[in-house]
Amino acid sequence: MFAASRTRPADLYEQAYGSATHQYAEYHDLAEKAHRGEIRETWAMRHFFRRVATSGTLLNIGCSTGSFLFAAHRRGWQVAGVEISPTAAHVAQQLTGAAITVGMVTDHVVDITYDAVTAWEVLEHVMEPRAFVAACVDLLAPGGAFAISVPNWGSPWMRNSPHTEHWPPFHLTYWERETLSNLFHQAGLDRIVVLEKPFAWEEEVGSAKWLYLPVALVRSALFGAKGMHLFAMGWKR
Repeated sequence: MFAASRTRPADLYEQAYGSATHQYAEYHDLAEKAHRGEIRETWAMRHFFRRVATSGTLLNIGCSTGSFLFAAHRRGWQVAGVEISPTAAHVAQQLTGAAITVGMVTDHVVDITYDAVTAWEVLEHVMEPRAFVAACVDLLAPGGAFAISVPNWGSPWMRNSPHTEHWPPFHLTYWERETLSNLFHQAGLDRIVVLEKPFAWEEEVGSAKWLYLPVALVRSALFGAKGMHLFAMGWKR
């Protein structure tokens, strides 16, 4: 499903990362934690690592401040990134030492292909999702893996999110399991997997996750908060 308006300010994400409001301040915090050796892998990222080899070449689209690139590099991957915000891209480059393209996936012009391309919480931000996925698949080597995560529009908790960054002009498209699966099929991907997060447990918070577990279970049982995110993965033929 598309938002009624798919327009946004050109500097939206630079403002979110670098302005006084810092709507994306949590990503700066993640980069600082990664620098200290505290790796916070999300539910979707862990599913990705379980399904791929232990090393290879990886491109992360919308790499933000680089915490996932840092985690992938620690696991043995050769990494590169694409990020629309110059501020976030600079943080990612400083953290990882990786080559970061500032701009969109179509700005990443290289003469190589990758064993894996990932885009965590990015698809919902793009104006043309089919073209975006096609551009990502073009960057894959034959047999390479494409993996993403998105908010799950099938979750009542997500549909009623009070967070401004979950709505236009940030989020422009809204996804459920079936529509995400169809998108991957249309892109010509093979062995497609689409999973729904079981419940709204913020297990990425580190050791404090066990304190959050009772709250997550109550949210899931009483408020329909399960499945707030989707993970999708497919392989290029």
